[in-house]
Amino acid sequence: MPRPPRPTAAGIYHVAVTAPSAGKLFADAEDRLRFTAELARTTLFEHWTCICFCLLTTHYHLVVDVDDGALPRTMKKLNWQYARSVNARREGRGHVVGGRYLSVPVSDTDHLLTVFRYVARNPVEAGLCRQPQAWPWSSYAGSVGLERGFTFVDSAIVLESFAGRVESLRDFVEGV
Repeated sequence: MPRPPRPTAAGIYHVAVTAPSAGKLFADAEDRLRFTAELARTTLFEHWTCICFCLLTTHYHLVVDVDDGALPRTMKKLNWQYARSVNARREGRGHVVGGRYLSVPVSDTDHLLTVFRYVARNPVEAGLCRQPQAWPWSSYAGSVGLERGFTFVDSAIVLESFAGRVESLRDFVEGV
């Protein structure tokens, strides 16, 4: 039976991408820097807004607000550009990502906040750090003003849900 088509309508999506089985999507800081640069370039030139992201070892998460039809095209471009970069660096060939990406439409504000917290806390749950703001490969610390944020990330929609009160957003994410 064929797989159902991925959603392509405009809206906010939680996107997750994994490495091939038993592989690392990001072997080191250089891989993460390359991906972050590709994500910044993609966000600048494509029809989406990056609300937040987090890069781990075997996968990454994005929350993006996309125009109609933009998600499949933009994800293909992002993953392809990253794969080219990694393969050139490692003198490898072939796939770098482990197949189809997961894209879940965000249904409402409560869902958006739950997804934002999940993405921010992912490195904590994976045992990579003790607090979400300590993970350097996430947009969370910049979104709550603890670091200079990634210029391509616009988390204003999340902050608006807390009437712009960063402390309330931090309590929501960190107070779990």
